[in-house]
Amino acid sequence: MTCSFLSLLTAQWEWQYYSPTGNNLNDVVYLPSGIIVTVGERGMILRSTDDGSTWAIVPSGTTANINRVRVLQDSVLDIAMQLVAFTDSNTLSSTDSGASWQLSQVVLLDEVISGHKIFVLVYNELLYSDDGGMTWSSLPLPAKYNKLYADPMNQLWILGRGSVLRLNGLFLEEMKDSISNDHSPYFAYTSIYFTDSLNGWLTASDNFLNSYDALLFKTSNGGTHWQLKKTFWYGFSINNINFLDSLNGWMILGGGLVQTTDGGNTWLSSQATNVTSFALKDSLHLITVGNVGTIFQTNNGGIAWIRRNGGEPQSFGNVFFVNRWIGYIGDNSSPQIFKTTDGGFSFSKQQLPDSGMGVQGIFFIDSLRGWVTLMEEYGQWGSIAATTDGGLNWNNQTGRVRFRIHDIWFTDSLHGFAITGGGSIRTTSDGGTTWSFDTSGEPEYAGEYQCIQFLNRHIGWIGGPYIYKTTNGGMTWCKKEVDKTSDVTITGLSIVDSLNLWAVSSNRKLPYIPPKLHYTTDGGERWCSLNPPTNGWLYDVWFATPERGYIAGENGIYKTIDAGKTWMKEKTPVERSMKRLFFTNRHEAWAVGRNAIFRNSNINIMDGYSKFVEVVADKPAYRANEPVVVTVRYRNYSDSTVTLNFTSTCQHNFCIGGQQCLSDSQGCRDMLTEVTLQPREIASYTDTISNTYSLGIHRIVGWVGDPMPGALYGIDTTSFTVYSDSMTIYLSPDWNLVSLPMLVADNKVRSLFPRAVSTAFTYSKKYQRSDSLQVGRGYWLKFGNEDSIVLNGVPILAETISVIQGWNMIGSISVPIEKSSVESLPGGIISSPFIGLDCGYSGCDAYIRPGKSYWVKVTENGKIILRTK
Repeated sequence: MTCSFLSLLTAQWEWQYYSPTGNNLNDVVYLPSGIIVTVGERGMILRSTDDGSTWAIVPSGTTANINRVRVLQDSVLDIAMQLVAFTDSNTLSSTDSGASWQLSQVVLLDEVISGHKIFVLVYNELLYSDDGGMTWSSLPLPAKYNKLYADPMNQLWILGRGSVLRLNGLFLEEMKDSISNDHSPYFAYTSIYFTDSLNGWLTASDNFLNSYDALLFKTSNGGTHWQLKKTFWYGFSINNINFLDSLNGWMILGGGLVQTTDGGNTWLSSQATNVTSFALKDSLHLITVGNVGTIFQTNNGGIAWIRRNGGEPQSFGNVFFVNRWIGYIGDNSSPQIFKTTDGGFSFSKQQLPDSGMGVQGIFFIDSLRGWVTLMEEYGQWGSIAATTDGGLNWNNQTGRVRFRIHDIWFTDSLHGFAITGGGSIRTTSDGGTTWSFDTSGEPEYAGEYQCIQFLNRHIGWIGGPYIYKTTNGGMTWCKKEVDKTSDVTITGLSIVDSLNLWAVSSNRKLPYIPPKLHYTTDGGERWCSLNPPTNGWLYDVWFATPERGYIAGENGIYKTIDAGKTWMKEKTPVERSMKRLFFTNRHEAWAVGRNAIFRNSNINIMDGYSKFVEVVADKPAYRANEPVVVTVRYRNYSDSTVTLNFTSTCQHNFCIGGQQCLSDSQGCRDMLTEVTLQPREIASYTDTISNTYSLGIHRIVGWVGDPMPGALYGIDTTSFTVYSDSMTIYLSPDWNLVSLPMLVADNKVRSLFPRAVSTAFTYSKKYQRSDSLQVGRGYWLKFGNEDSIVLNGVPILAETISVIQGWNMIGSISVPIEKSSVESLPGGIISSPFIGLDCGYSGCDAYIRPGKSYWVKVTENGKIILRTK
């Protein structure tokens, strides 16, 4: 077991590519003074104040998809410029040009100003006001409509599925007979635009018998009659039409922006693709937004386009980081690899040598030497490419071979393995200059092998229809059956150490059979299976310790801190199918998938694939006053021989608390003074700590010699936690402020505090009775006499507690923490001391103690974070 018991904190996954977002964008508007606002998926609002050159994310207060944004302004009604944005469940408004937004739970579908009336669309009802919104009247609608438009004559048009309405005075006129087409009841009317009082355009999609045609209608008599102007066969969708004059116009057809210069007779494609909406500033300036955060802009009427955001559809399928700064991400659908040298703040695109293939596996032995496997998505061909200059140049080492090559791994700069869809393994002993196809000693053919990993140069694993293990560097492989109940395919592996291994599987032949998780604690001899928290396909797994890990799949990312017993879904900027995970260190993780590269720099767990020092211990928990046996291991992941100098364990190698190192009298002894490690070898030494330690976190510094610049090894720090899996809480007569500082089997009040003489009361704007205690919350509980109870359970070393504006009662965690170290989200919302009963309700104690609860006042809704340092 690793000796750090830091909790997996609530982590924040952020867009790293595309920047600033890869969320789908749905609508965009121009404002005066070069301000542009666009809205989209998962509450995304982007704002530019320099005419589109740079963009910033504006908090919206919602995670719902924002479908449309409108600009409202009427000088006669004295309505200042206001932005209104619409989701399916609420409405947002801004009165400062989109710099801040207010959220309303009123469900509106669209809003416009026509003449001096404000019109609002609410499902099957049209609301209107002619006094600036002071009073409202309503008109019932015959069906659900979704879009409003005011023409130059201030006539209101209402668009929906199968119907177009025009408002004449207070009379709604259905334009059923004015549209010249027999299929008009099946049309989805998507947009309308008038260039003057007589001439206008109407777009629709024809879903009759799944024809999916896009239709363009024109009127020359103010909409009394609409004539079919053009049919775009299998155009799928057509919308957002806008004309500058009678000849020049733009619209979106099948996701691409098209332009006409002859009054709609012919339409030409532009460079803007993946478009969902656009806005015209004038005849020269136009901006488009679309899927995966795509933003295009032209300043010369469409002659040339500038891509403002790098969003374009990509099937990111693999990720590998050499160190924290240098990393590579592959595209499953094309021979492209994306490289970063600044920790993901920017990416450069590298073209690989074999066209028609996608990247499947990536492995780098150092910052210069690396390999990728490529494979046809639906074909039977594959290849291996290599670089010796960090990806500036790539060489095809195998040519096109008739095998689907999935994954690749090198145990050093010479010896490598590539697994194929033909159920075979290609090997090299010269860095890939030649690849052998020797089937002797290989696993039996059983289908496509999906993934490969090695713990060191001797022990490795392959995942496919079964799991295969080698203990002699790949000379022979032994089959390990993980699941006898169904026909599964192992899609991801994670090696924790020589005994602990995790795998994920999906049933690709029978998709209705849910995926599974598999783990072993004895090196693969026996396997157990768990049902994951999702029925979607699973693609990858990464465990930092046998208990704490992540899985990625069709429905996003999930984490566990209790060996898979319970799972929590990770919050990501948008829900995507995620294919691969990679941890660069204990703090930073990457996840890649369909149109998404996410980075999380606040993971804060032990490095699951350590390239540094590992600190392990004899027990998962340390009781105070008991000795602790700690082993420090060093793995040489570099490609050269390394000499480790453990010259004096007590003075240089083993420091407790980060201040004073151990001496011989404190139970520390030198077990190893110097050792030379070959590439991939492991060294270790053991010390016994017999001091009496208080509850809390104790820091350990492991020294591994003088690290070379750029090498994959160096000094690492970790910590061990002294706590107990049982805890005594002392109680006073009368009322006590109590909390639940551990995970227990039964959290009912009567089970925890059998001699209490009252029910428990918690506080949230008012007092509420509670029959059970929840972690993180505080409670009043009354006792007739002095008492004590013993809790047995799983310690909690970090907790995030939701609080509301005003006074709150919060709980505690399993170790004392300083009140001054408590954090909040947002920062600075704590406006009072933490007040308990420790010193007669004065809050004089500097610590938040296990089992106690405290009053605290906050200035706004947010979260309070308790965690050990």
